[in-house]
Amino acid sequence: MEALKQCPVEVTLRCIGRKWTFHIIRDLFQGETRFSGILRANPKLSTKTLSLRLRELEKVGLIEKTIKQKTPLLIEYHLTEKGRALGAVIRELAIFSIRHNSSEVFEEIPESFEETINEAKRRFSLQR
Repeated sequence: MEALKQCPVEVTLRCIGRKWTFHIIRDLFQGETRFSGILRANPKLSTKTLSLRLRELEKVGLIEKTIKQKTPLLIEYHLTEKGRALGAVIRELAIFSIRHNSSEVFEEIPESFEETINEAKRRFSLQR
């Protein structure tokens, strides 16, 4: 660890820790690919902030932008291989919260968390 230039966790959090960034990545894992879909999933997110975050995520190589149609302009966003690799991290964060912060996660705490944990595993799988 002495040869490290920076804390690896801090470097990752700089990429995904800004306000709304994590929401965007989560939505891309869930299949939203268009600007309007991401906005619909996050009603308090402004168009200006979404544009900025998408550019930042593209710059660090977590997403890529594809122009599907020029007139009218139709752009889709997809996680790159690097972005999909965050699935394991997000999955473990979700499982941690399900198990250890259940009163904040659930309206009514279920008898078993297995179904919710399996859903988190499916949503944030690398197989997409």
